[in-house]
Amino acid sequence: MKILYIRLKKGIVKVVPQSLDDLWHLYNIIYQGDQVYAKTTREVKIEEEYARPKQGKRVSVFLGIKVEKVYWDRTLNRLRVHGVVTEVPEKVSARGAHHTLNVKVDKPLTIIKQEWQKHQVQRLKKASHAVT
Repeated sequence: MKILYIRLKKGIVKVVPQSLDDLWHLYNIIYQGDQVYAKTTREVKIEEEYARPKQGKRVSVFLGIKVEKVYWDRTLNRLRVHGVVTEVPEKVSARGAHHTLNVKVDKPLTIIKQEWQKHQVQRLKKASHAVT
């Protein structure tokens, strides 16, 4: 795992998982109540003047969620982080909606915690020194 940015006093860590083992480490680090930011896709409904939106268009956005659940999908080897959207560009207008981030190898993500536990920091540093 590559650590791009770490400011523990502010509770911010930005990482890039480089292997499936790194995804497993993140599964054990990300807890309910944390905030996670990553690039993802979200369906945006196209508004019509006097009618309900008929179709949606998938757009790429950078958004943040407050974590509710973290899933490790063994069959597809992926990490899914589910929660409520806290930060999103205005054009998407999804604040307060639920969203699931698919965390993938070589895709950066930012984790913000109120307080990082010692074992979480040790796990991050151990993963960053592991040979992949």
